[in-house]
Amino acid sequence: MTLKWISLSVLVNLDFASFLSKADGIDIENTKLQSLDGINLKTVGDFTIVNNDLISEITMELTNVTGVLTFEGKSDLVVKLDQLKSANNLTFQGCASVSLSSLENLNDSLVLLKNSFESFDLPNITKIGNSLIINDNTQLANLTLPELTNVAKALQIANNTELNAISLPKLAKIGADLDFHGNFSEYVLPSSFLCLD
Repeated sequence: MTLKWISLSVLVNLDFASFLSKADGIDIENTKLQSLDGINLKTVGDFTIVNNDLISEITMELTNVTGVLTFEGKSDLVVKLDQLKSANNLTFQGCASVSLSSLENLNDSLVLLKNSFESFDLPNITKIGNSLIINDNTQLANLTLPELTNVAKALQIANNTELNAISLPKLAKIGADLDFHGNFSEYVLPSSFLCLD
């Protein structure tokens, strides 16, 4: 089952008789929903939450995303996915906070674009199966990826105007492009680092 609600301007509340606990996909765009209470998934395929301007926080016990997850707000969206351990492709745009404290396995890419958070931390991720893109997050001052060893394709950290230092102490290998663009006073990479491009 795929739940798809798009451009439903009168939709303001979810009214499930019981929690929605199983779905192959969720696509909720351009609604007047104020929360996603009632959606209680552990595993999902594609998951899209875009332009729902009245949703200020998304907190879920989601543990696995097998498709593409895209959450887009208006710079004030707080996202807490602290049970998420495995994902395929993640994109966060226009978020005030994103918490992924348990994420260990990322098969494809992570994109952070035009968010307003000051800090982003992935304490447990070791490998990224495709690319890591962190662009235009104008208030980002602290980026923590202490266990990251391998990015299979591109690593781009660009135009994050408050980010003055990059520390990737265990990064050993990147399969394609390495692009650091900004006003950095310091970056830390191990001496054994290898870029294969």
